[in-house]
Amino acid sequence: MTEPAGVSLRRRWTGRHYAHLLLPVPYLTEPAAAVLDAAVTAADGWRPHGDADPELARRWHRRPAAGALHLAVLGWYPLLVTIGADPAGGRAGRRALARLAEAALSVDGRPLSDAELPGRLRAAADRGAAAADLHERATRERAELTRRRCPACPAISDRLATHCGGCDRRFTGADDERRDAAHRAASERLHQLAAELDRLARDRPMRAGTDEPTPPVATPTGAAPATPPGPPAAPPSAAPPSSAPTAPPSAAPAAPPSAASAAAPEPVDEVDGPGEPA
Repeated sequence: MTEPAGVSLRRRWTGRHYAHLLLPVPYLTEPAAAVLDAAVTAADGWRPHGDADPELARRWHRRPAAGALHLAVLGWYPLLVTIGADPAGGRAGRRALARLAEAALSVDGRPLSDAELPGRLRAAADRGAAAADLHERATRERAELTRRRCPACPAISDRLATHCGGCDRRFTGADDERRDAAHRAASERLHQLAAELDRLARDRPMRAGTDEPTPPVATPTGAAPATPPGPPAAPPSAAPPSSAPTAPPSAAPAAPPSAASAAAPEPVDEVDGPGEPA
């Protein structure tokens, strides 16, 4: 059980009650949650807690008074999470954290160290704001694909309208060609926005440099343009959490301070205390 550099994950997580993970997804999507659930519940009787917030938090438990794991979302694009095991979880909690670290590596994510976390939190604010802007632009471009503009007045009509809804002017063949050209341009811009959102989710640089978007498919005159691969659905507020906890939750997550002041939590002792559950 090792990372690519050969560091033993089991040794790294021995004695620790928390983990920070980076996952190459835009936010806590259902597939990402399924990966985390599978890792935690693979052993020791862990089960998801039914009342977890599916967007910003997640919890697992074994049985009453036998330990719990708490996940809090720290940032989006890519997804940053921290998972804390309360002391009652003992070795079972630490084994679950080790499995979560392995699961992150299996999907091209990775664990984050305490030293990396403050910088990652600062970057998450910028990346989340960039993603929110890209989603807003994508919404506008999608709207353009459903309508046409009259060259004689400011009115906007349905894409397939034969007459202007404002001045009742009949659209000509030249008008149809202009509409189709506008729709092709909007479709290409949507491809570019989707590519940039994908770069953000995969932890690539915020602005595409040399990557070329996939060109849209040409469509016959008057036909509906092929829908480009749209950007991933925006998170509930299309922006990352405004702040994040300074330390992983060892019980219930605490109210978070600003990301810039994030401090590294102290790991617990390497050895199990007496009477700690196995």
